[in-house]
Amino acid sequence: MVAGDFAGYWAGRLGGPVLLSRASRWLKVSRGGTSTWRASLDRWGGLTVFLTRFLLSPLGPAVNIVAGVERYRFRSFAFYDVAGEIVWVVLYAGLGSAAVALAGILGDVSAALAILVLVAGLLAYLAHEMAERHHRRLLGIPADSTAANDLEAKSPG
Repeated sequence: MVAGDFAGYWAGRLGGPVLLSRASRWLKVSRGGTSTWRASLDRWGGLTVFLTRFLLSPLGPAVNIVAGVERYRFRSFAFYDVAGEIVWVVLYAGLGSAAVALAGILGDVSAALAILVLVAGLLAYLAHEMAERHHRRLLGIPADSTAANDLEAKSPG
């Protein structure tokens, strides 16, 4: 990431306005757009570079070139570029870690819920079997009888 940013800066610095006009066509940006970036770089300086590393990433390549063309101090460019990249890495790695932790928690919850449903189903089945056996015993139907008609034949009503 940083190497590409530096390459864009130096390409702008060495290629000058000719490169900027070609890059504008490649990036599909009007001359007004590049003048906006120039004004932003003049007004906000390093903050423009910093924010385009992670928050406004799609604008980063153009800002790199404009910074070079405008002869923004390389030391300042490098400082804000690296700082922005560090924020980007920490921010996205932190979000990724949080997502993994959340997935782990949700996975544990869903596993516990699945076990609970299985146990509840097993208990419901056992309760049904016990009730059926009790009913058979009351009606005098042998416990080893499996015919459903036996139960219906002995039922009153």
